[in-house]
Amino acid sequence: MTTKRPSYDPEMELRLGYGNYDTIEGSVYASTGLSDKLAINVSASGRDQSDGFGRSLVTGNEIHKGWDWSVRSQMLWEASDTTSILLIGDYGEQRSDLGSNNTTFPGTVAISGATHQGRNTQTAGEDFAQVEQGGLSLRIDHETSFADLVSISAYRKTELTFELDQDMGIAPLVQVGPVVSPTETITQEFQIVSNSSPFDWIVGAFYMRSETGYDPSRVGGLFFAPLSSVSLTDTQTLNSYAAFGEVSFEVLADTNLTLGVRYTIDDYELDVEGRVGDDAFPLPGNTFTDESSFDKLTYRAILDHAITPDILAYASYSRGFRSGGYSLAFPGDAANPAPVVAPEVLDSYEIGLKTEFFNGDLTLNGAAFYYDYQDLAISFVQPGGNLVLNAAGARITGLDLDFVARPFEGFRISGGIGILDTEYTDFPNGPLLVPNPATCTPVPAELPGPRTGGNLPCTGDLTGNTTIRAPEFTLTLAPSYTFETSIGAFTLAANYYHNSGFFWDVSNRMEQPSYDVINGSLTWETLDENLSVRLWAKNLNNEFYGLYSSPNILGDPFSAAPPRTYGVTATVRFGG
Repeated sequence: MTTKRPSYDPEMELRLGYGNYDTIEGSVYASTGLSDKLAINVSASGRDQSDGFGRSLVTGNEIHKGWDWSVRSQMLWEASDTTSILLIGDYGEQRSDLGSNNTTFPGTVAISGATHQGRNTQTAGEDFAQVEQGGLSLRIDHETSFADLVSISAYRKTELTFELDQDMGIAPLVQVGPVVSPTETITQEFQIVSNSSPFDWIVGAFYMRSETGYDPSRVGGLFFAPLSSVSLTDTQTLNSYAAFGEVSFEVLADTNLTLGVRYTIDDYELDVEGRVGDDAFPLPGNTFTDESSFDKLTYRAILDHAITPDILAYASYSRGFRSGGYSLAFPGDAANPAPVVAPEVLDSYEIGLKTEFFNGDLTLNGAAFYYDYQDLAISFVQPGGNLVLNAAGARITGLDLDFVARPFEGFRISGGIGILDTEYTDFPNGPLLVPNPATCTPVPAELPGPRTGGNLPCTGDLTGNTTIRAPEFTLTLAPSYTFETSIGAFTLAANYYHNSGFFWDVSNRMEQPSYDVINGSLTWETLDENLSVRLWAKNLNNEFYGLYSSPNILGDPFSAAPPRTYGVTATVRFGG
């Protein structure tokens, strides 16, 4: 993500909006030069939704609301004609219970007896998640006669705090929290980038040190009686080292080949301390350390050919990996440490076209791809936290098509189609959660009689099942029309999104049905473009669909996406 750099010419933008559910939001951006070689910008934004989308049926309190604010600043020093230094700092906080105060998945019963309540909950409605984060980065670019030298240094600290009523009912069966999860990361990257070679190339090195964990993670409730609570303090330290290089050159007329390679070493250390009784006593066997290390060679190759100046065809292959580590919520004990989560390896194959026609008034892009996963990492909710396991293999075959068209002056329409076919290709002994009453052998095809609540944990061969959250078909259409008047320009815009539905769980028991979401807006902008007012609405059709769901033995939690929201936003600009 590249943000707007400071400008030497003074400029400012103020934005203020108000929406239903008593939502106030605003932002400010300002930039100016401090000298002919030094410029600075500052941006800040905030949002406060005071009324909730739902209620606790126990206390009557409103739920699904929250607030956030952030500030960011950049200082650019162009020290010479060949050297520039960019310093960036940011800090922000947010607190929300959207996705925390859950109900149950439609048609299911929690072990507490709770049932589906739409956007309401049968808990006390006091669950929340709060994030505080901030960071600094320093980028130095220096141009030499043969290459650009780049140094990127960064520091970031994040602290997540949350509480969660996992049983989804008023009885205090499993209460998670407060959980405090801090993360502190330092990175350093060096690049040498060609600027005068007959072909393009880059070489570099990367280092990251990251400490993350729980300080502490606490869980209590009747399930843990006679203990008042069990807490876990653990820290995972990662030292990651990498070297990389890439080169791109012309192999034939209008045909280029790009080759890249990266070698990564990840060293992990784990320190664990478990305690019971409101942290008063050590938990026997739960104070230990462990170490693991992964290394991986990854690479990619891209061949592209300009069929005409407006049509580019390409084919690519790449191998990448996502590092492994420890399942921090369930590290095991000194006698039986939990298995280390293996690195997730992806082989990606893709062919595609990028095109422009009619002097840029029509853009068409298409890509067909095949993803082959090894040791796909999947997170499963358990009482007390998330357990991460590896599925042995999975594949995703897909097609992406997108377009932007300007058929006549003032009118623009963009859109896209996504088609997916996915499955776990090798997933023996996968986790199955069967609603009670149930047996594991055999797993019943249909549940006999009324459901009594919660799920029975079983295992089974999930090979051939569809991967989670992978809709077979998605469609997006976004038309807009702008027309000029004597008092300024008006823009009518809409956005339509269709999702064919997907499965929330690896056993393919919990299915999100297909849904459609329509957004719209009307914007007026003055002739000098210094003032605009926008009327907007999201989820105009008030579609009810899931934002989050993940089953566990206590039940099948479900949180709905926001309902229809609408409001007005005004923007004022100065300078620039």
